[in-house]
Amino acid sequence: MMVAIKRIIIVLLCSVFAFASFVACGDAYEAEQEVIFRANFEGNVSDYEFLFEASRDREWEEDVIFLASHFLYSHPLLIDEPVATSTLDTLLESAINPIIHIPELHLFYNSQLRTEFLYSINELIIRIPELEDHEIIMNLSGIITKLYDDHSFISMPHSRQLPFTIALHYDEQFTGDTTVYPWPHIRAAYSEFSSLINTRILSINDVEIDEIFDRLRPLIPHSTEVGFRSIQTMGGISFLQNDALRYIGVVGYEDIVPITVKNVDGSIFTVEVPFVDTVEHAAMQQHEIDTERLFSLSRPDENYWFKHLPEENMIFVRISLFWEMVDFSSMQLWHQVSNTITQQSGIDTFVIDLRGNPGGDILNGTAELFRWAQISDNRKLLGDIYIIIDHHSASRSVNEAYLFRNTVEDVILIGSPAAGPINVFALASPGWPASLPNSGIRFAASSRAVLLDLYTETNVLYPDIFVYSTLSDFVNNHDAVIETITERRTVTED
Repeated sequence: MMVAIKRIIIVLLCSVFAFASFVACGDAYEAEQEVIFRANFEGNVSDYEFLFEASRDREWEEDVIFLASHFLYSHPLLIDEPVATSTLDTLLESAINPIIHIPELHLFYNSQLRTEFLYSINELIIRIPELEDHEIIMNLSGIITKLYDDHSFISMPHSRQLPFTIALHYDEQFTGDTTVYPWPHIRAAYSEFSSLINTRILSINDVEIDEIFDRLRPLIPHSTEVGFRSIQTMGGISFLQNDALRYIGVVGYEDIVPITVKNVDGSIFTVEVPFVDTVEHAAMQQHEIDTERLFSLSRPDENYWFKHLPEENMIFVRISLFWEMVDFSSMQLWHQVSNTITQQSGIDTFVIDLRGNPGGDILNGTAELFRWAQISDNRKLLGDIYIIIDHHSASRSVNEAYLFRNTVEDVILIGSPAAGPINVFALASPGWPASLPNSGIRFAASSRAVLLDLYTETNVLYPDIFVYSTLSDFVNNHDAVIETITERRTVTED
């Protein structure tokens, strides 16, 4: 009986994943049915008749077919066979015994979604001659977006961009409102535009940022609103790119555009800024932080480290990326942490900071911590356990936070809603991202699933205690989350 119920729930989840992607298909599909027969790709490359002779158009046609084939033969929503699926039970089993990891198999296939995917690919192919390169890429990104998948994507290479990088902050700090979202703020900029540092972007070329997001949302793969906004900061297709802004009609072919911003004092002003070739190797100016006060940002080149705070009797473990370092393993980290805990005969507060963590792979050290904490006497030595998440926490960091909170006694999530969803399609490592054969553009297609909560209504991992990161906090070197944790301990002791 439970198996049948579980199966029904999975089918319903698949319908939710796919619903928005095919509701608009009906009339257009019927009205333009004849278009498909001009480009006749049905999923099998060997049966496909190419439309274009050797040329730029033929190269793009080959690239589109190459990408579509990978999705049709791997993506859980597009293949009519079960795929490897990690659940809370299998994650728990693999954490306790990493040698044995047998995922479950679940079917997510949606035939109507596959039909629309093929229709969209064929429609794009016949339009290749009339489209610029960046328009083809944006079309492909829009097709992938219909899969509601955070891990599948296509990149936008060589696009000029605005001369700054961004970070996300909320407008208010303490609120339990789950419908507020973070906004883009300029973190670093070319030196001649240093006045823009630590300002919130309000508009570009007189188009408000809300409107820009509305135009981009159908074109950038994501499954949650926080995730959509977080992706803008990660180097993929974003509103910082000239090609993306041109595609959605925010800018034309001008080289300089007005940017309107608001600084931390509330003053609003406009600056004319150019599009530049790159910000990766440019001499950028940025706000200098006090790493003694914002110690969570003090070691940006290390994937993980820890700090013992004797005065608070706290162990603070920072994990910015779930990826083993070459010169210092996560097991070495855990041995140092466990030795410190033992020497102190236990601690009052144990914190794992996953802010800004986009994911990665299993860390042996965190797996060992998890196994260790399953033992009741060990759990008592950790005191109050907090896991910090924020609007950049995604993928593996969401898995780990969810696993700890639901399987270790009295774990509290604190911070802001995570970027990554609870249930998600994921990539099979290694091998991704891949590259299109002619253009060399990178892309990735999910081939497995993570299904942690069958009953979630929003698919968002919310903290138990909401503490939002504001621009004022950053500018004033104030870590409101750590302060909240410390204050809660003080109140408990009193």
